[in-house]
Amino acid sequence: MRMIWDEGKEIHGKWQKRFWDIGRLGGNFYCQSCHFAWGAVAPEECENCHASRQFLRYMEVPLQDRNRSLAGHADGLDDDAVIEIKSIGVNSLRFEAPILIKQHSHKFQINGKSREFLDYDGLWDSIRIPFATHIRQGDLYCYMGGYSICIFIYECKWNQRTKEMIVKYRPERIAGLLQQCSDIHWALQGRAIPVCPFGGCADCERYEEKDERPPVRRRLNIRRPSQDHPQATVEPSRNGAQAGRRRLSRDAGRGAEES
Repeated sequence: MRMIWDEGKEIHGKWQKRFWDIGRLGGNFYCQSCHFAWGAVAPEECENCHASRQFLRYMEVPLQDRNRSLAGHADGLDDDAVIEIKSIGVNSLRFEAPILIKQHSHKFQINGKSREFLDYDGLWDSIRIPFATHIRQGDLYCYMGGYSICIFIYECKWNQRTKEMIVKYRPERIAGLLQQCSDIHWALQGRAIPVCPFGGCADCERYEEKDERPPVRRRLNIRRPSQDHPQATVEPSRNGAQAGRRRLSRDAGRGAEES
């Protein structure tokens, strides 16, 4: 897991450095020499102590919406465009686009054994648009930052090929998601808890109101025999057999013999 994380971080840093080198990387920067942070576009030295670029660290683009308790940070900023860098591996496709995995998997018989092969080149070429979850993320970033375009940089992990895809911000794509965020935000302020959009899940159960009232005792009406017509006591039956009537007095003759 650590190897996957380090690889993704390395790819992000590589592309951010390239945007910085051509003078188009905007966002927040931090000076490790004087501990000063500021917003700029591809600076070559610290604004406060004039330390060289080797002492500067890129802190990306912080974004937030206090009215909906939303926060995030984009990978980069180029004028009016948010930059999102994605490292794409086979596991990414299994989660985001399993249909592509299925379309480019082929089965063969080799030496009498069934083998399955994945056409990696065809799989990478079949990616024509960003994945749906990435588009929603880009729309949310554009909404929070007031930007109009999101630039996606996809880099393939198995052959290092890249794709650049540009998506315009469309508020209708995230209208429902923003409404859910508003409902959750106001619920945290003491208002009504929204209904779970999945019809009930473990995450929502922790916040649902529970009925702590004591259970209501129900009165049962028992029909008792009349005093004028007493009935014999009946023993409980066993294994579904019908129980016989219990005699209330001993036989007179039997009692004489025992005495």
